[in-house]
Amino acid sequence: MIFNGGLSCEFQHRQSRGSGHDGVAFARAPRSGWTPRGHMTATAAMVAIKDYSMRQLLRKRRRLRRELIARLSTGEDPVVIAPALLCFLHVRRDLGNAMQRVRAVRATLFNLGMFSTEQALSLFRFKPGDVGRVAALLRIDDETFPGRHRVSSLERLCIVLRRLSSPARWVDVEAVFGRCSSALCSIFYETIEALAERWGDALGSWRGDLMNERAATYARCVQDKGGAMDNCVGFIDGTGIFVSRPGRGQQRSVFSGHKRTHMIKFQSIVTPDGLFFHLAGPMEGRRHDVTLYRDAGTDAMLEAGLLVQGVRYCVFGNKAYLLRPWVQVPVPSVAGVVLGDEEEGFNVDMASMRVAVEWGYQEVKQVFPAPDYKRKMKINECPVGLLYKVAVLLWNVRCCTYAGQTSEFFHCPAPNAERYLSLP
Repeated sequence: MIFNGGLSCEFQHRQSRGSGHDGVAFARAPRSGWTPRGHMTATAAMVAIKDYSMRQLLRKRRRLRRELIARLSTGEDPVVIAPALLCFLHVRRDLGNAMQRVRAVRATLFNLGMFSTEQALSLFRFKPGDVGRVAALLRIDDETFPGRHRVSSLERLCIVLRRLSSPARWVDVEAVFGRCSSALCSIFYETIEALAERWGDALGSWRGDLMNERAATYARCVQDKGGAMDNCVGFIDGTGIFVSRPGRGQQRSVFSGHKRTHMIKFQSIVTPDGLFFHLAGPMEGRRHDVTLYRDAGTDAMLEAGLLVQGVRYCVFGNKAYLLRPWVQVPVPSVAGVVLGDEEEGFNVDMASMRVAVEWGYQEVKQVFPAPDYKRKMKINECPVGLLYKVAVLLWNVRCCTYAGQTSEFFHCPAPNAERYLSLP
């Protein structure tokens, strides 16, 4: 059974008792005391980020103030209440520092024009002059979010690109956008949900109009590069996104015996211009590639979609796939039977072509490495499948804007972004 892409669980972030930022859990332990000199006592204990949140500090300050007023009003010796007074001063200092940071963040206004080309490519993966054009092409709207957060389409796209380009914590990017962590998180998930809903067909459905235009070009580029076939237009393979070990009895369903880790799987068809022409999934990591091929209906889709103007084109895959007129695989080797020179040459030539699909997986994870950060990919807390789909969509747009390794290898430029996003 293929998993849902994650649209229904965007904001169901489950927070366990005693958890800190980004789900980092800390063990509870008795708190240590303070001596009159401000040194910790011998009963040192672990600390939790949650204990020093602004809300907790405000509560603690109010409690300590009431305690000090009550003890002073009863005429208690100031030496006796010194530890409580010192604790109050520490809390007031921490609260002042926290408020100072909040004011500094709120005073920051996001301005893409302040970033150099190098910085923009590093943080947002696009040049400053191209980010606005991409936001317009993706039809991202200006929107007001709960909490009176008015966000422009340009800033929404930059928040998504910044998050996907690095597995940084939200608190680390507050100063970039001048917004608090909760607001950034809400904007991010609302935006990727809108992108997946609007442009999901660009990946999940077969682009027959685009294939009809470019099938002959794809086949020619593969053959000119040394491929042994004159009708191959792409390469099919499966990939996995590693996830943290899940709970609730889901370990077996997502555990891959082949990779010896927990993962969810996708199936993609990569064309010579570097585009992920079709993406199916996610599916449980324990499933075989052929299971994903069958359950996604890829066989019927390729049979109908690769017949272009009476010419039968095909995609090339590894030995896991079944031989079809529209799916070609290497010539299998049988025990005791030696392959001929022609058959061996065919396997060698097409293997060097099929490596392009591996380059596609590599490029997506290099440009948008956040979904490749295993410790944050928790299938019960964040929509892992949706994150990868949006990353692939943005990679395709980037590939249409700038050349990629696969398109350079085959000398096959991708269509412009306008043509790629013009869905029928």
